[in-house]
Amino acid sequence: MWNESLAHPEVPMCMFVHIVHVHALESYGRAARLCYGRVHVAHARARRRASYRVFAQQRQNDAPSHAQAEAKKLPLGAELYRDGSDLERGLKGQAPLREEHAHLHESVRQHPVLRLIRQRAASNSMPGARTDPFKLALAIEGGGMRGCLSAGMAAAIEHLGYHNAFDAVYGASAGSIIGAYFVSQQVPRFGCGIYYDVLCNGREFIDLTRLLLGKVLGEKNVKPVLHLDLLLDEVMQKVKPLNWDTFWEKHQHQPLKPVATCANTGQSRVLDEFQSLSELLDALRASARVPGIAGPPVKIRGDTYVDALLSEPLPFRSAIQDGCTHVLVLRTRPEKCTVAVQAGLYEKFVASPAFRSGAFHHMAEFIKRGGQLPLYAQELAFLDKKRDEKDGSGPPYITFLAPPKGSEEVNQLEVRRSRVLAATKLGFAVAYETLSELAQVGMGARAADIVFAGEENKVMMRRAVRDVPRRKRKASKAPASNIESNRSSATPSQAGEMASLDQDAS
Repeated sequence: MWNESLAHPEVPMCMFVHIVHVHALESYGRAARLCYGRVHVAHARARRRASYRVFAQQRQNDAPSHAQAEAKKLPLGAELYRDGSDLERGLKGQAPLREEHAHLHESVRQHPVLRLIRQRAASNSMPGARTDPFKLALAIEGGGMRGCLSAGMAAAIEHLGYHNAFDAVYGASAGSIIGAYFVSQQVPRFGCGIYYDVLCNGREFIDLTRLLLGKVLGEKNVKPVLHLDLLLDEVMQKVKPLNWDTFWEKHQHQPLKPVATCANTGQSRVLDEFQSLSELLDALRASARVPGIAGPPVKIRGDTYVDALLSEPLPFRSAIQDGCTHVLVLRTRPEKCTVAVQAGLYEKFVASPAFRSGAFHHMAEFIKRGGQLPLYAQELAFLDKKRDEKDGSGPPYITFLAPPKGSEEVNQLEVRRSRVLAATKLGFAVAYETLSELAQVGMGARAADIVFAGEENKVMMRRAVRDVPRRKRKASKAPASNIESNRSSATPSQAGEMASLDQDAS
């Protein structure tokens, strides 16, 4: 080619030199980019290794108090949640009460709902055998992956020994799933861990590219963006199985009340007529079936149901209708947060098209104009008003737990494990500080650090696994039985191997 160009009388030598120069520059640029990419990756790996070494060294050099050391020895399981008094005494006085928050903090803790919870716990009152005339409900908000905050709050309730203070548990969307683990007393390990251990693992549960494949490209048999069936049919039955025997025994005196939206009427409805595990899972499926992204509506006894967010995202009204005199609401959005009141892209192009076919045109129009959005804003305003009312205003008495004003809101489709774990700890800290009689402002975060210390280590190890080349991972595999025995005594030099094994197992 080059010889022909030289031999051609119309191609001058300067053009030939220019062509050679351009090709040389392109080759150099490709080589430079390749080299820079490899150097950048190597530097990134070195930074991650250094970060993990620093983290491990800090953990190793940490000298906690006796109460903290005893708490750290316990695994994140039900045995850790039997009594919070020792942990509280160990943390007492470490976080002085800030003056600007003292008045509000104490006024909230003296609400009639929280006083009843403490009184029942102190008297060892049990569901189904009450000596007082009140009916106390726990209402749990969902919100997709934002439900990790509710899970953390529920874990704190069980940690403080307040589980048996409630007469009924109401759940909306993901809140109904958390409620199921709460009734079976599996919240500490399964209710919380299901978020950062399982649902953040790759793209099996949440994958936004499915929306492009299904809605835009029109491909058939595409899984929904939020694979709810995977959670209910695989995770809740095999990976982190719900203890049905314990659940059913507790359910007789502390019933679970999943709330869903009936597409036939557009009203909320409690689905508590289940008699088996499969029927319970169908009720949970109906309560959490987010339109357009979590699969088709669910049919139960001739009616069609979808997510509770369209009619009752905060399920306290169903509790009041059932005669509850006191309600504690677990919220997943920060206090005084700004909520949308007009329909957006999701409502117009994702959710409403899910109801255009069949006999649910009224639901499609309702969602398209964003009818559920002002409802949610009104419910938040109502809760603020009820919390500030004095003792003589009820019953019903209603208060709530929520992330503090200004805290970062968790996305409904969040998949970053560290972010989800941090939100779970925040929920735990908020509930711990508000419900505990001894805790001061700031002590909830310290308690969460102690309770979830082992989970943070696992997150750091999963991050470190990306620093280990694939061929080294294969060479460093060890029997699964050695992982748990060596995890607590791992040194920084062993972190790569353990992280690799964690990643392979997950």
